[in-house]
Amino acid sequence: SWNGKSVGAHLLEDSQHAEYASSKGKIRLFGRSAEGKVAVLDLKDFAPTEKDTQSSFIFSVEDSKVTDQYSKSTAYREERLNMAAPTELQRILPKDHSLRVDRMEISVGVQPESDVYFEQLTDIGAIEGFHIFGLATSGDGHRVESDMIAKQGHNFTLSEAYTNEVWLEDYGEPTVGGGRLVPAIIDQSQYGVDFVLDAQKDDRAKRLKGTGLSVDFPLQGGVNESYLQYVVLEQSLVQSGGRANQALSYLEGGNILPGQKADGTPYLLVGADSYGITKQLLSTQVPTPPTQESVIRAIASDTGMKPEQVTIVEQPGDFHIDMRMMPIGPGELILQDSHKAAAQQIEWLREEGNLTPAIQRKLEDWGNEMAPYE
Repeated sequence: SWNGKSVGAHLLEDSQHAEYASSKGKIRLFGRSAEGKVAVLDLKDFAPTEKDTQSSFIFSVEDSKVTDQYSKSTAYREERLNMAAPTELQRILPKDHSLRVDRMEISVGVQPESDVYFEQLTDIGAIEGFHIFGLATSGDGHRVESDMIAKQGHNFTLSEAYTNEVWLEDYGEPTVGGGRLVPAIIDQSQYGVDFVLDAQKDDRAKRLKGTGLSVDFPLQGGVNESYLQYVVLEQSLVQSGGRANQALSYLEGGNILPGQKADGTPYLLVGADSYGITKQLLSTQVPTPPTQESVIRAIASDTGMKPEQVTIVEQPGDFHIDMRMMPIGPGELILQDSHKAAAQQIEWLREEGNLTPAIQRKLEDWGNEMAPYE
């Protein structure tokens, strides 16, 4: 039973397992029987009896309004930049499941897989009580809508932006109250297209000197290079009445992990590369050379935190910290162990009969390379 409602199921060990409809669906749902055995549940029994009555709309925004949004956010950023103690902005939403969400926002139409994922999430959202907002590239919204209607999809709203990529979460952060925070928009005509890349390289060279660790691992910067902050500014006009701020700091979404401790106190983990980029950016924009304290104060004010709630952590051998760590509850995180991950992958490949000496060496080398950063 689920919430007092009976649902159909069969045991995974059932000899007819592969023949049941629940084993062939686009979403497969598993649970435990009273005896602790793995059961496959019938997803259709979880679906609400009434479909979401909200119509699907395709929102788009005029370019002039996005430009105006950029100008306003830049002007307010300049105002905060000149303050001795920058005004604290709204707190960004935690990523540790400490708040119940009523919406999820993802890119759609970018790759064939993203359409499948979008369709799956609309079904899951209908069961769990959240609405799906899909972001499509300009001109592609009607195709996505027609495709979803043909599949009897519901529980979704579409909007369009001038461009779109897979990792929508990296472009900016939703805030408590419905606003948006975007990373500082670094003018490439003034600072150069390689500013973000060079700032990371310089800071890595300094902080990793003498550790024996290589600084040659992936770099962030794609958000600024492709002007993806503008997509979030555009989305803010569609979904939150234009409530958007441009940060003093440059924080790509995958390189920060906001959450809450068990007592409800907020915290923010920030990858060291983002600290280095922000320090270099502020050094070109404020009269007094920034200190560690002033950089952390800027990051805290951007994200609605207190300085003591912000912790800088080393990059785990990759460009974003969410590649190797994940918050799963108040004050609790899962950390990657690359030695064990490599060993597990080797074991699976051996069981499947696909393990070769070259593949095993490659996986072992990868684990040995990543583990020191972790």
